[in-house]
Amino acid sequence: MEKIVDFATITVLCGVDSSYVRGSISDENGRFKIENLPQGTYLLDITHLLYKRRYIPVKIQEDTELKSVIMEENVLELDGVTVTANIIQYKADRYIVSLQNHPITKGNNTSQVLALMPGVTNEENMLKINGQDVTQIYVNGRKLRDRNELNAIQADNIDKVEIIPMSGAEENASSMGGVIYIKLKKIDDGGYYGSASGNFSTLVEEGHMGDNLNASFNYRYGKLSIYNYTYYGHFRNFNKYDISTHYKEKDTFIDMKTDGKGWSTSFSDRLSLTYELNDKHSIGGNFRVGVKDGSPVNNTQSMIKNGREEQIDLSGSVITEKLRIREYRQLSIMTGE
Repeated sequence: MEKIVDFATITVLCGVDSSYVRGSISDENGRFKIENLPQGTYLLDITHLLYKRRYIPVKIQEDTELKSVIMEENVLELDGVTVTANIIQYKADRYIVSLQNHPITKGNNTSQVLALMPGVTNEENMLKINGQDVTQIYVNGRKLRDRNELNAIQADNIDKVEIIPMSGAEENASSMGGVIYIKLKKIDDGGYYGSASGNFSTLVEEGHMGDNLNASFNYRYGKLSIYNYTYYGHFRNFNKYDISTHYKEKDTFIDMKTDGKGWSTSFSDRLSLTYELNDKHSIGGNFRVGVKDGSPVNNTQSMIKNGREEQIDLSGSVITEKLRIREYRQLSIMTGE
């Protein structure tokens, strides 16, 4: 028996380079409409929490109407739990997705799972909702300052996610855009959980380029909840490029070569304390320390040649930058439900 697939994310990609063009979400009848799309060839990327991803090539002409798209159920089991379609709720200004015991959270971090939410896409590590930038992300009421924190939070610790395509009066008017609220599962008294992840990057010719490590930890003692996030990064300054310019009026060529070297190191730690006043209200504070050191060096050489490719002049410069940033601050005092 065929089922209507509502809240599916439809992303229109360019048929030439697969770059993002436009997006939409299917309604309660499984229908979607994308207007003002120029004629041409595109690729539809259709995703849903309960179905396998589908790519459909389409050729758009005037008022093109597509045939019904058949989605294949993503048959996943998790300890005998049955996943149903009512995990997604729609309200006037937002979507609410319940992820308690959902199979997609198994083995994934929060950043990976957010890209599967209704209307959400991940474009070059930038989250967007219906093509608009996600300007703010909150975790248990804490506004994230570092998006790397999402990689350190395992998705199976998420209770629910609220997705607001456009922020309203409750948000800062200067940062209009998509907002995501993430609520983690409540820990029992004495309970804790955490996770850690890291990356190591290297290039065949250049060698070691950088590495990073991030970790998060949650602990509950009585009515007090403690959350800590730590990040360490060590990256190589790799700024290598050549620029050639031809000045026709003087028949002169200028070749400029830049070679950047050096390393930079950064460390940050965020501590969040929340005390539960009653079942509906709590109070808490955030504290952050950040350190960044580095000494990147940019070596630039410029060669001037005439129209016969003969060298006229040669000059160079070496710019050394000393980075030393220290940040210690209390971010906020939080109250609310």
